[in-house]
Amino acid sequence: MKIRLSFVLLLCLLGAASMAQQGKRKKGKKNVTEAPASAEPVAAAPPVPEAVVDPVARSMDSLRREDSVVWASGYDPLSVRKVHVSDIMYKMQVWRVLDLREKCNQPLFAKENQITKAIVDEVNAGRLIAFAKDSLTRPLSLAEFKEKVVDPSSMQMDADGNPIPGSGLPFLPQNLYVLKFRENLLFDKQRSRFYYDIQTVTLFIPAEFNTIKGTETEVASFRYKDLVRVFKNMPTARWYNFQNRAEDKKVADAMDLRLFCSRIIKISNPKDAMIEDMPEYNTSDKAILIASQKYEYDLVAKENEVWDY
Repeated sequence: MKIRLSFVLLLCLLGAASMAQQGKRKKGKKNVTEAPASAEPVAAAPPVPEAVVDPVARSMDSLRREDSVVWASGYDPLSVRKVHVSDIMYKMQVWRVLDLREKCNQPLFAKENQITKAIVDEVNAGRLIAFAKDSLTRPLSLAEFKEKVVDPSSMQMDADGNPIPGSGLPFLPQNLYVLKFRENLLFDKQRSRFYYDIQTVTLFIPAEFNTIKGTETEVASFRYKDLVRVFKNMPTARWYNFQNRAEDKKVADAMDLRLFCSRIIKISNPKDAMIEDMPEYNTSDKAILIASQKYEYDLVAKENEVWDY
């Protein structure tokens, strides 16, 4: 019995000695890795404040990088519905104008649900980039955009009769009823169907409300792809179905279904000329309208002829 107790006691002593030795090793390692008290800490480079970087410029850099990647993969970066370039058998570029006062366009221009109001609100909120032209090469700052949508008739005048900058009010939504957009008519041989692929949307001030210039004035252009993105989260951006409110649609869905009326003002041609500038059509407004309708019928006939082969 004494031998057993002595053996147990010996094991306890050996265990205590082993634990003490391990503690010394850990302590020694800690002392080696710690920096001496006299060493000065290395100062990290201060981060660049977000306010220094222009948000529009930062967004444009991001868009350019994204577009270059999409182009490299064989797709159009402005397209909402992706069709690979190798699958495009037919392509024609078309420019259209929408008069939102027309009865067939009223669902896009309902009170407090005007599509133009939604566009202006999104730009003012900083969620939508506005461009100077539909070439989308130069973005507009928020100050430039606000200046373009000011109603000249609401501006105050100085002693010399000149308008005072910053004194005017923005146009009412019901006064901004002109939209123009550029789209591609594509035939996708992979899916065997035509697509109307809207690329850009341009907001205009009608001539009757532009008291200073007296002509229709371009305000800004937008990527339709961006409009689809921001409209998805806007309850007021919808196609108003006045016959059945349960069937209200999103603006993008209404555009895909072609639930609007428009007039062709330009189609791809070697001279890049508008219909109203072509010598064979610019004799009268009636001739221009007839030519626009003829182009529309030709596009419809082109789509129908595909199934005759």
